[in-house]
Amino acid sequence: MMKRVAQLCGAFPESALLLRRFLEKRAKGSETKIRKGHEFDAAPLLAYLHPVVGSPADGDGVTIGQFSHGQSNPTFTVRWDGGAVVVRKQPKGALLRGAHDVGREHAFAEHLRPSGVPAPRARALCEDRAVLGTDFWVYDYAAGRHFRDPYLEAADASERPAIFASAMGVAAKLHGATPPAALVERLGGPPKAGYLGRQVKTWTRQYAGADEKLGEATSAAVSAHSDALRAACEAHAADVDETLVAPGELFVAHGDLRTDNMIFAEDSADVVALLDWELAALGHPVGDVAYIAMPYAIPPLPVGPLTGFRGLDHGAHGVPKLADLLDTYARAIADEARADVLSKLATKALPHLDLFTAVSYFRIAAIVRGVYARAKAGTASAANADAVGALADTLLDVSMAAAETHAAVVAGTVEPPN
Repeated sequence: MMKRVAQLCGAFPESALLLRRFLEKRAKGSETKIRKGHEFDAAPLLAYLHPVVGSPADGDGVTIGQFSHGQSNPTFTVRWDGGAVVVRKQPKGALLRGAHDVGREHAFAEHLRPSGVPAPRARALCEDRAVLGTDFWVYDYAAGRHFRDPYLEAADASERPAIFASAMGVAAKLHGATPPAALVERLGGPPKAGYLGRQVKTWTRQYAGADEKLGEATSAAVSAHSDALRAACEAHAADVDETLVAPGELFVAHGDLRTDNMIFAEDSADVVALLDWELAALGHPVGDVAYIAMPYAIPPLPVGPLTGFRGLDHGAHGVPKLADLLDTYARAIADEARADVLSKLATKALPHLDLFTAVSYFRIAAIVRGVYARAKAGTASAANADAVGALADTLLDVSMAAAETHAAVVAGTVEPPN
């Protein structure tokens, strides 16, 4: 069903965008009451927060809400007169190995913010499950504008190029920051294998784990595509998958670098906060560039954050051409402290941008397969999890198409990205 919807959206992108606008207007706001299945006793949380952030211990004047978007870790706001924090916790139920690690999220935010990366201000990590039933972390609420779609529908079209440029500037700031030794130690030391190959291995395992929770066998098509991606990573390891272990050659890849994971200032294009660090790792910067460029590969889709602008008139919507987006990133990294090594790394990898994109969409397919499994189990984070989870097959198709384009680029029958 979702495959057919995606095909129709690809054939009629402007109409699909109009449908999305209509559905967005009917949807609830970004912050809602706590949804069924996500309830918790607020008293232990308020008692925990009082000495940490100064919120009222007795709950007087405190309101607790839940963000309606986001498909992984349930995220709540705690507001009181003079303050507001965000509480991001693991979902209930059995978790796939390595997934939903809020401790990693906390570590990235805590250690990178002093480097000038606009991570939210981390206030606490709680691993006492007597408080909320799962681990959680707390950070300061960042006020500003949040755009739930990659074409920045709520911003004026004339402002959108500046917002895209600001997002690429944040990517450069993140990649230019040397990961502190304490963060590297928290992550278990330098990686022992290349980033892109690790991604394929991890998300193949996660896809299979989601299938197991659903009581289904992983399809032969998924297994074959995983093998093909792994082979491509091995074939081009010198460019896309080399192990970067020297202290000056470690980079942080956010892993989910999209404009809808950023908060922008109310009166400018500046990024106030970069959110959702669950997929962050010591990795390859071009992985993030591919991620933020993924909307170029898919048309507007009617539901969820997984949407794009393929087929739209980019200029009319204030969307830069992909080549211009890449140029913006190149100019931004030139101003960073590690510009030389970062530029060399990006120059080697950019001809393989479609391989990074293929792996990125494979990752999202695995994630939404897990979302679907949690929706069926009643533990999903977002209200639209069932519909989003049904997109796995569509995203696999996009991943396969990107892999085919990469093969054509390598063969010389298609021009590589600029």
